[in-house]
Amino acid sequence: MSSRGIRWAQGLLAASAMLVIAGCGSGPGGATAHGRPELTVGTLFASTGPFAALSQAQLAGLRFWAEQVNASGGLYVRAMHATMPVRIVALDDLSSISRAGQEYLDLVQQRHVNVLVSDYGSLLTSPAVPIAQQNGVYLFDPTATDPEFFTTSIFGNGASDMVMAAAPSDGVLSAELARAIHLLGVRKIVVLYDTSPFAESQSNGLQQALIGYGITPIAMLPVDSSTLSGATGAAGNSGAVTATDYSKQLATLAALHPDAVIEVGYVPDDLAFFQQLAARHDGFRMVFTVNAGLALAQLEASLPRCALAGTYTFLPPPFRAYPHVSAGLTTAQFQQRFLARRGTSGPARDVAGAIPGYTTGLVAQQILARAPGLDPDSMQRAALALSGSLRTLDGTFRIDKQGVQLGELRPVARLEQTAGGIRPAALGSAATPGPGRAAGHTAAACGGGR
Repeated sequence: MSSRGIRWAQGLLAASAMLVIAGCGSGPGGATAHGRPELTVGTLFASTGPFAALSQAQLAGLRFWAEQVNASGGLYVRAMHATMPVRIVALDDLSSISRAGQEYLDLVQQRHVNVLVSDYGSLLTSPAVPIAQQNGVYLFDPTATDPEFFTTSIFGNGASDMVMAAAPSDGVLSAELARAIHLLGVRKIVVLYDTSPFAESQSNGLQQALIGYGITPIAMLPVDSSTLSGATGAAGNSGAVTATDYSKQLATLAALHPDAVIEVGYVPDDLAFFQQLAARHDGFRMVFTVNAGLALAQLEASLPRCALAGTYTFLPPPFRAYPHVSAGLTTAQFQQRFLARRGTSGPARDVAGAIPGYTTGLVAQQILARAPGLDPDSMQRAALALSGSLRTLDGTFRIDKQGVQLGELRPVARLEQTAGGIRPAALGSAATPGPGRAAGHTAAACGGGR
């Protein structure tokens, strides 16, 4: 079995070992103190470990959505023929896959939540997929993009029973990155990737997309990610891990002299990569990391500006603004109101991680208003009917028949040094190099350069 398959199997086995067929969790979730029925939304978060920062940001966005819904009088649930307040039930998985499996089971079998939302990322979503399918629960997935989740149900019902709500698929992201590489005129590509399903999928997709432009990467270099060992520990594990070691891969880069270095991993991997790259003082025409836009606040707090300036990443909202929406708040409204709720004001980087949670709430709200039942088939039919017509602060919600997100695009951007700190600038803007002109990573500013 490939390393990708092994990682997926770990999540599957962690969940399947505890599976017992139970009620589908689609009955009334509870009632308020005044006896009014309420809709319960169950989810997980990580209070500690390698996924804590983005996991908690995602939960904050989901909770903000629920507060907005309740302030407006609740949401309409067609299956219950009622307008209901929303209650978020959030359990702590500590960035552990095995603990996440236990907590997802708790949500659907003991607490019988009406709506199930997975935690941040593919690793912490992996145990939710078989649990949701086994228990007849439709799964809302904010940020996990592993395509294996969206194949035919392992229980043979012909559907995936889930929807990618707030992030574009690996195929869409790979196509965007390959197009940017082509436009910037870089040809000698090296891809570094951790051995998670998410990273392997994006890396393989990028390799295929580049071939379409006549570009073949000169090397595909896997790395054993310490993030993965921290996430797969036993329940109760703090998730504390040492930094991923890129020394062998960086030495190989020095010998290959590529134009572009693409690093695909989780945020702790990005941090380790940037730190070790800056220490070597190597420079390349293009350095790209997947998460720098979404996790810019976290990276900027941990790295010198010289390590980030001049690198490339995907451009998520709110850096890419959507002023026209069909549901929820616009990008500017969300940024203002979300920060006001916290009693602060700040730049776009302070809300980027919360938008997937908020978007997932909006998608769930629109599906619940249309689905005649809460069973997966009814929910998936409603999601497909909604596809292409829902516009949120995250872009256009558009899915294929298995629930894979084809909209909510993420163009490639360059991180620029400004007076207010590092800020992403979309390719083609005045701040970025034009076609055929990758400007180069400013590693020399950290004390050296090639």
